[in-house]
Amino acid sequence: MLLHSNNIMQPAIDIFDGTNHSAHYHVLQEAITQLSQFKPGLQRRDFKKGKSLVDFLVSKVHQNSGRVELKELINTAFGYTPFQVPTQKIMLINQQGYHNGIIHRGLTGGFQPDDQGNGPNRQTIALSTVGSTLDEFYAIACHELGHIYGATRFRDHNIEITNNSIHCIEEMCAMHHPAYNRGTSFRRAHKSPMYCNDCQDGLRDF
Repeated sequence: MLLHSNNIMQPAIDIFDGTNHSAHYHVLQEAITQLSQFKPGLQRRDFKKGKSLVDFLVSKVHQNSGRVELKELINTAFGYTPFQVPTQKIMLINQQGYHNGIIHRGLTGGFQPDDQGNGPNRQTIALSTVGSTLDEFYAIACHELGHIYGATRFRDHNIEITNNSIHCIEEMCAMHHPAYNRGTSFRRAHKSPMYCNDCQDGLRDF
């Protein structure tokens, strides 16, 4: 199902919760609520058999000392029907994630629009609940959600290329790399927007 927001077609977010509604799951809901301030009408849906599907997918990918390769997990997921429908998707996993040999707590992969905004926006976020405080997890979730909804994608100012992605130079913004710092912790504690004004504009316009 595609949803209209600001005259732009906005897909729903499907959540595949591998944690049985842990505290991290509820923090993810908070991050999506934060995003929806700038994407009115955005809907979230829980996949009913999310845990069993996530457990199955994790069992299919290479694991090193209990750590899951997040990019491989995302690519494997795209081979299964629930991940082929035109929605954004988030997987929560209880295992520690890594990518290119480095511990990663969140990673996004999938189909992205081109530089003119053409083409599908159908991506999957894999979020690890291991090794993060709830404040850290909140900032990471806001960061990855910002990536799939264009917070930094279509602008040429106040950005930098770090970790092979476009990030915001504003340190208190969730789109900064790394996402979590004292600034983002302060914003959450005071219920302030996690995104700077430039990134808020990017989210609205995408």
